[in-house]
Amino acid sequence: MSQWNRIGKSIGQDIPSLNDTLLRVVDSSGGLSPFGDHPFPLLWAHLWSLNDVCQQALYAMERLSVLVSEPPETPSYLREQYHLWGFLSRVKTGTDLVALILNVVFELGLGEGDCSLEKVGFSRALRRRANARHGVAEGELADTLERARNDWIKPFYRLRNLVIHRNGLRLVGAPHPETHKYHAFVAPAGLLATAGDRQVVERLLRQLGLVEEPLTSSTAIEPVYLCEQLWARLATLVNSVLAESGPQIDNFVSEQRARPDQKPCAPGDSERAVHEYGFEGPRATSSVSWEGSMSKTLPTWARRSKFEYSGSVAAGTEILYGKKPYRQRITAAQYRELLTHFMGATVGIGTSRTNPTPGSVGEWLQANVTKTAMASYVGPILLEEGYAERVPGARSKIRFR
Repeated sequence: MSQWNRIGKSIGQDIPSLNDTLLRVVDSSGGLSPFGDHPFPLLWAHLWSLNDVCQQALYAMERLSVLVSEPPETPSYLREQYHLWGFLSRVKTGTDLVALILNVVFELGLGEGDCSLEKVGFSRALRRRANARHGVAEGELADTLERARNDWIKPFYRLRNLVIHRNGLRLVGAPHPETHKYHAFVAPAGLLATAGDRQVVERLLRQLGLVEEPLTSSTAIEPVYLCEQLWARLATLVNSVLAESGPQIDNFVSEQRARPDQKPCAPGDSERAVHEYGFEGPRATSSVSWEGSMSKTLPTWARRSKFEYSGSVAAGTEILYGKKPYRQRITAAQYRELLTHFMGATVGIGTSRTNPTPGSVGEWLQANVTKTAMASYVGPILLEEGYAERVPGARSKIRFR
């Protein structure tokens, strides 16, 4: 599995509501253009930016996990520092994008400079809307944001600023206590500048399980574990916020579609979306396509013919098969259910159109996705993206990872 396929799979597993929201928005858009100065293109852009930022954060964490066990190229640990700072910046950007998305769909009317989950005024704006419209969802969402703000967002912002503005974490090399091999750790530097800063950061690091004792200049913090803990909190926040605000997002898209001044898709908009977002957006026709920036041609499971698909397991696919060709969409949520159901199992592929093997992938697809036999196509897609493998000597078996 390629690095980016693996990262995409991680996003789908850690933040399932992000993929679901992207798919719902494009499916329900009714041919609205993803470009222009209307609210719908703004929501589209914020969602795709959030998806990209989350992938970049995971990439930075992966690179850092490799570099911390290699001797540094420079005494100042520039490579390691680059990815650590990049990760911290993307966590902050991710929280900002959550605020921007909520600002659009709940029509809070805040300027971009006020769209920050670190600011208490943002959750208050949600509460004002809840009071004005007797909205239960807005009040519950404000509670979620305030808990996250107090638990980790506010101290994280302080940590991020101290690290990037004051070089508050310096990287040092030392033998790993378990392997005794070279390892890079981060140690406090500018974080100790004032008692107030130190107390805020100590509280966050304790919550993350990184320190037990008060910070000193000799404290060694595992940088990858720091990133993993912050990622877990960001992913949980994004997932819960998008899930809680899902009905409002759907209502927002429907209202935008009904606006007389809304801009429909123009010829070329879908192709432009490929270059700017990596996926096609809504088309000018009534048929909405969710296609990847590049379709792939694969042999069917029995290798007797070929088919095309676009998208990915993590984002959902559109499969083109047969001479016509026919189209079948399988969403990211449906792939997730399939992978969860068959996790670690070796089962029959079940390509029969009328009588798939009991317990097979084909039987599951016909029961949960479509009555059309699709295992001949879904199986090769799972192989291509590294979610499963063929079983040597058993042509009709598939082994899930």
